[in-house]
Amino acid sequence: MANATKREETAGVLRQAEQRISWGVLHRIFSPSVAEAVFNGFYLEGGEGYSLLEDIENESTNPHPANMRDVVSKHASGLEEAPWLRFEVLDLKSSHFIKSPFPTFTISLVQNDGQPIDPPIDQDGTSLTINDVKIRIEIHNKWANVTEEVLGLSEVEKVLVNGKVCINDWVFRDVSHKHGGYFKIHIVPLDFVDEIVEWWSVPLIVHSDRSLRRWTANN
Repeated sequence: MANATKREETAGVLRQAEQRISWGVLHRIFSPSVAEAVFNGFYLEGGEGYSLLEDIENESTNPHPANMRDVVSKHASGLEEAPWLRFEVLDLKSSHFIKSPFPTFTISLVQNDGQPIDPPIDQDGTSLTINDVKIRIEIHNKWANVTEEVLGLSEVEKVLVNGKVCINDWVFRDVSHKHGGYFKIHIVPLDFVDEIVEWWSVPLIVHSDRSLRRWTANN
């Protein structure tokens, strides 16, 4: 009888510890409102004997079960919450020249408030890398998607590794004044589409090679 009571007390302490860990991990992965909803769904609806970590370990095919990104996203898929991630684009030039390599720019994934994404935590407390995220990048003129016409590429798909990718292989083949005066870059998430906001650039002006020669001569 004493041993049974001791086992129950130990199990209760472990469940409390697990709940504290899960609360912290969920708040690292999700916005506060989503984290609270997921936590309540697990522990309040799951029952007293419910174990989130056991559930995740049973469901996940990920070699790191505590990298809960995919599993928790699946559990939370029924929640109608606004996306909590957005793209941040650095070093993007607002004007350039045709037939000249477009300057390198960087696409990063951040939280809506601009804060970096905290990496997921393994069961032993070790920080893991953020899941890879595939994106599609499009060039639009005033009326339509003209990626193939302007870049010579049928589509541009890239993968954000640990939340970041550099774009350094673009050469524009047409000027913007033929396309309504400007281009815009459109970034579309192909993974975690319910959690990431699409991104549009400010108008981008691409000048002729004649303008490039004149600019080079003056500089």
